[in-house]
Amino acid sequence: MGMGVKSILDEIRRLKRENAQLIKEKKELQKMRDELYAMMVEIEEQIQRNNARINKLIQEAKEVKRFGAL
Repeated sequence: MGMGVKSILDEIRRLKRENAQLIKEKKELQKMRDELYAMMVEIEEQIQRNNARINKLIQEAKEVKRFGAL
């Protein structure tokens, strides 16, 4: 046969508690994901600024080499 009514209700309560905990964990992970994404964006922006500065310095070095130091 199947489970008794009491054991069925107990299982439903257990599963609801488990779902509530899983939902809480999911929200925490989503928050962490959002924070990590924001950090990645900041890092990528800094990389782009650094690359722009590198390219500018390379260009300056080429000009100094071409025309000699003043």
